[in-house]
Amino acid sequence: MGKVFVDTSVIIRFFVDGDKKLLDLFETNKEVHIPLPILFETIFVLEKVYKVPKQNVISQVSNLLIQKNVVTDKLSKKIMSLYKSRQKLSVVDCYALAYCKNSGIKLETNDKDLARAV
Repeated sequence: MGKVFVDTSVIIRFFVDGDKKLLDLFETNKEVHIPLPILFETIFVLEKVYKVPKQNVISQVSNLLIQKNVVTDKLSKKIMSLYKSRQKLSVVDCYALAYCKNSGIKLETNDKDLARAV
């Protein structure tokens, strides 16, 4: 069993078309690497291009992250939790919020919704 880095297109094809390549990668690899930029792009494409409702995207991506062999940033699950609970924030805003909370850093922003979340 090896290690594999999964591109956004593989995840999108799985969610949109039911393509089995992603499932095969989970079955045949010890580690399936999905870094934050890939997660962010996946969320963006599903919501903006394919018009998948936010709650469905959150559910799909969260289910992806709980797979035992997924390797991703330690903040990924916290980001998805914030994205689910903070309806007015983008996933990138949720990253900024999670990063600052995790690091004990003050967040400066002109974004009113993000400022309210701090």
